[in-house]
Amino acid sequence: MAFSQVLGQPCQAIEGQSTDFNPRNRAVLTPILNALGGAQGLAICDQDLAVFLVAASRGQHRETLQNALSAPFFVGEDLSKLQEILAPLAKLMASDGAVFSVGLGWADPSAERSPDVEAVLQSPAHRLDLQVTVQGYGLGRLSLLTV
Repeated sequence: MAFSQVLGQPCQAIEGQSTDFNPRNRAVLTPILNALGGAQGLAICDQDLAVFLVAASRGQHRETLQNALSAPFFVGEDLSKLQEILAPLAKLMASDGAVFSVGLGWADPSAERSPDVEAVLQSPAHRLDLQVTVQGYGLGRLSLLTV
């Protein structure tokens, strides 16, 4: 399946540098949850990619995004939109009939997270790091971590 189909946006993904969720990076952490509500994986978008994906899904012009791109944190109302955009990733991670969903993410790395999210963040079994270009907007980084 093409990455643009998964995200529902015209884009291209290639291997890239990792995206970390810590105070030095402006990023958004989105959990991928198993049927019991525990973290099965994490998607970490850098803020640029998060802004581009949300803007593309809303049909906003690239020229109107400067404030969102330079903001210290990704704004709260856009977290739920990003959750919708990343929801198909849960289907890709599911196997053997398991049902996964995408939870609401965090933009503040100092926010308290559950121990299962911390475990995936600190010691993922698998990691895929991508550079994603959203057509007409720009590029950003996405890291997918799984247990």
